[in-house]
Amino acid sequence: LHRARAVGAISRLVDIPLTPSHADASEFEIEIVRTLGGLEALQPEWNALYQRLSQKNAFLSYAWTRACLDFQTPAPEPFVLALRRSGKLIGLAPLCIEKRLGFRVLRFIADDRSDYLGFVRDPDDQTIAPLLMAALARHAAHWDLMILRRLAEPFTLLHKIPRPTSSYWHRAEWTTSAFCRCDGDFDALHASGPSWIREMPRRRRKFIRDGGAALHFSGADAVDRLDIVARVEAASWKGSEGQTRLQPGHGQDILRRAFVQLSDQIQLWLAF
Repeated sequence: LHRARAVGAISRLVDIPLTPSHADASEFEIEIVRTLGGLEALQPEWNALYQRLSQKNAFLSYAWTRACLDFQTPAPEPFVLALRRSGKLIGLAPLCIEKRLGFRVLRFIADDRSDYLGFVRDPDDQTIAPLLMAALARHAAHWDLMILRRLAEPFTLLHKIPRPTSSYWHRAEWTTSAFCRCDGDFDALHASGPSWIREMPRRRRKFIRDGGAALHFSGADAVDRLDIVARVEAASWKGSEGQTRLQPGHGQDILRRAFVQLSDQIQLWLAF
């Protein structure tokens, strides 16, 4: 834990620790974006970097991240690290700072609304995540505690890289999750997944025979059905346990913007 006073809104770093031995440190520059105006200025570069990803993760897109930031109450302070090599953006750490029990906690902007998170990086450069972690350690005076959650392969290897020795680190691995990973398609998942998933093809056939249907929607069509989403969630175990995320208000505001701006990447599936 580090305690120190806050400093300026934007800072830059050239002599980054852990720079690969074959690289010239003067090629790299870190910008810390701490204002909404700075975040908006970063959008074109962020979008271009995201499009270069070999495996796109909508939870790391600018549209999703910005929606999660805009609809949080109280709003946290952006703390986005942008790593450039020779002026070209090659890596992003989409983070923010919020106050918890008197501590300045550094976390992912989209932490509470996403399944898979991590750094956005050029897919051809494995040194980017260590460089960003080193920059975060170098700027430890800005934060007290860093919590990076929802790290899962193949979307990120952030949890496996060496951590800077200048801070104390603790890694915890969850053994249960509300989602599961499969490297194949849905047929492969049905064949090798948990027992309840293996039963799904049979249940689906019976569901259809009994007059049911499963339909998917995107863009404005998905937005038009958010009231149905809210009713289903409210009647589910999430509603009874107070774990709702999709009710009118901030939850639907995030989805509404995401369905419009990421219409080619996210879908809404409903069973009737």
